[in-house]
Amino acid sequence: MSDSIKKQICARIQSNLEALGPLSNGPFKVVARKLDPMQIAQVMPSLYWRPGAESQLGNGDTQGRTYTFPLVIVTHFKGADKVEQHDDLVAAIQDAVEGDLQLNGLANVLVGGTEDPWIDEQANDVGGSVIIYTVEYRRRRGAADQTY
Repeated sequence: MSDSIKKQICARIQSNLEALGPLSNGPFKVVARKLDPMQIAQVMPSLYWRPGAESQLGNGDTQGRTYTFPLVIVTHFKGADKVEQHDDLVAAIQDAVEGDLQLNGLANVLVGGTEDPWIDEQANDVGGSVIIYTVEYRRRRGAADQTY
């Protein structure tokens, strides 16, 4: 059996984000899918991501159903100039994700890109951010590996 559409989408997301990693001389030392991306990273700057819970939109049609899930991307970094580093890293992530809005034809819509910096109780930047997109895709009934 072929990989499900969601698994194919996640593989495409990883591929796009790897362009920001060490093998591509990108700004991040680590780029990985991680179940708990909010855990403090040991290596910085790092980028962790995960897909969130899936939701079905409507009842579908005769061919299949439409689903959405949040794509949660978390950065961890340190340094003297966190504000400038933060802006540069977030922009690089947005370019990588938004440069492939259809995820190679697997997803119908990729929206969002909202970003929240990590701050402490006094609103000081602590070196990281959370970026959230919403991925929408369609899956054919009885064929989890096919879109339509």
